[in-house]
Amino acid sequence: MNRKILFLFIFFLFSSFIVSALEECRGTITDEEVPCVVLLPVNTTTIDCSTLSTSFFNNASTLLYTQDMGTFNTFLCNATFNQSALGTYTFSYSTGDSGSIIVVVGNLNFFNLIVYLVLTAIAITFMVFMHMLGKDAGSKMVFGWMATAMNSIIGAVVISTDFQIIKGITFPIDVDILIAGLHFVLAFYTAIASINFKRNLKQEESESVFHSD
Repeated sequence: MNRKILFLFIFFLFSSFIVSALEECRGTITDEEVPCVVLLPVNTTTIDCSTLSTSFFNNASTLLYTQDMGTFNTFLCNATFNQSALGTYTFSYSTGDSGSIIVVVGNLNFFNLIVYLVLTAIAITFMVFMHMLGKDAGSKMVFGWMATAMNSIIGAVVISTDFQIIKGITFPIDVDILIAGLHFVLAFYTAIASINFKRNLKQEESESVFHSD
């Protein structure tokens, strides 16, 4: 029990570090990589990072904010860049050094991608069960209608204006509409299959009544 508690505690600390750690801003970054940190080489044993500051500018002219620097490690001071709007930003250290950051659109919307993959996995599971239950027409019909509902939901979600799986890349066709259309076709297929399963179920029930008589 004590080992289990120790393991969970270490895992929690490790996970917290991963979540809280910020990556360095490296020239051109995507909006998903914000916030990030800018780093200034400094010997922190002789210079206190808190005596230094970093000013961030929009389009090299408008001051956004100025931040006192913190200690990143023995040889680096850091400040946090937190502007996710697309564009070019510059920053200037109080030492006189400066640099720039370009924020661009990421190619994948990872949150929407995860939502899409989870819903699609559920729909596929329903479709697999629909085909693997042998002669159990009743259960196959239920899973068929569940697959129909799930594919319809996925199609409606993907085609909505605020949902984009892929962004920042121009394709000859709208990828989201193509994906939504695929799921609507699957919904139509599973609906037809479910109707056939229902007919088979009624036929089986009629035959069962006929034989019992």
